[in-house]
Amino acid sequence: MTTNMIIGLIPVINIIASMGCEALIRLVKYPTVTSQIAAVTVTIFAVYFFNLSILMLLSNADLSQIWMLDWIPVRGPFPDLTESWYLVIAP
Repeated sequence: MTTNMIIGLIPVINIIASMGCEALIRLVKYPTVTSQIAAVTVTIFAVYFFNLSILMLLSNADLSQIWMLDWIPVRGPFPDLTESWYLVIAP
């Protein structure tokens, strides 16, 4: 359930974050268009990386076994990066 919800939200978050990053970077007023495009590219890459990799990893994790993260209500089927995790998530 949580995984499906996150999978559905990732494209929406990516679009909103891309538009927000571009708008904020335009406010900086870089001296050249190239430096502005480079800043937009690096920022959007970081946002996409977080959304696609970290959120998918967290959505399938069983965080109840980690004492610092047990307050997060995510109870995925995989307590660790086991062979079954790789077979289901990684391909």
